[in-house]
Amino acid sequence: MDQFEAANPGIKVTLLSGPYADTKTQEVAALPLEPCLCSWSDGAWVSDFVKESAITNLSDIIKQLDMTDSQLAAPD
Repeated sequence: MDQFEAANPGIKVTLLSGPYADTKTQEVAALPLEPCLCSWSDGAWVSDFVKESAITNLSDIIKQLDMTDSQLAAPD
């Protein structure tokens, strides 16, 4: 996170970690507060989040920015 924030001034990353049972509650509670990019979420929750317009497909945004999948960073 420190390296990412240093390379991207103005972007603050907040790491949330906790018991699995609390994860969905934390994610849902944070949604209206600020934009969130979630690199992992339980697949069983995806349809719930879509119904709530809480997540979106980033493909169109990536295309608008003239980016390709090869420019996206993957976790080490």
